[in-house]
Amino acid sequence: SSLGDTEGASRSYGKALDILESLVRADSGNARLRRDAANSAMALGRVVWGRGDLARGLAHARRARALLDPLVAAAPTDTDLRLQLSAANNLLGQISLEEGKIARSIEFHRADLEQFVAAPESERRRPAVRHAISVTYGYLADAQGESGDLAGALESRRRSRALRRELSAEFPDNATYAEAASTARYYEATTLAQL
Repeated sequence: SSLGDTEGASRSYGKALDILESLVRADSGNARLRRDAANSAMALGRVVWGRGDLARGLAHARRARALLDPLVAAAPTDTDLRLQLSAANNLLGQISLEEGKIARSIEFHRADLEQFVAAPESERRRPAVRHAISVTYGYLADAQGESGDLAGALESRRRSRALRRELSAEFPDNATYAEAASTARYYEATTLAQL
């Protein structure tokens, strides 16, 4: 897909997902297969969504979440699983927002934040988790803004920015965190302008 061949990428991800799904059917308790299948479903969902097929994008994102939900329930302290579930929730929320289903989008992002709130404090302090939470707050703010809740959007933007500023200060050589902090400032300013 990075070469612009999204049709080819869609076919390749589809083949990978077919193979993984058949393996999951044969060994449904295999967590590694389920996680790989979920990753392929999300990748395929992003590609087809990018090509304008919102329904198929949502279907693949839902499949990813269905593969991950029981794994997270069985291993609630597995941070990597929680982050993978976060990616699925955010994809569902983004596509729902583009579909015009704003309330549904907000639900997905709030559910994502709740799964992090339920995590132990030591997990929530991990940099990757704080970054993921900041991303979710940004997506939630997008949906809140579309719903007309600009005050809620501003609060979410500020939470996102606070986490990103904290990460950028802790890891001054991390370009991703620095860029994320700058982007958060821009979006907060945009929301203030709307208000």
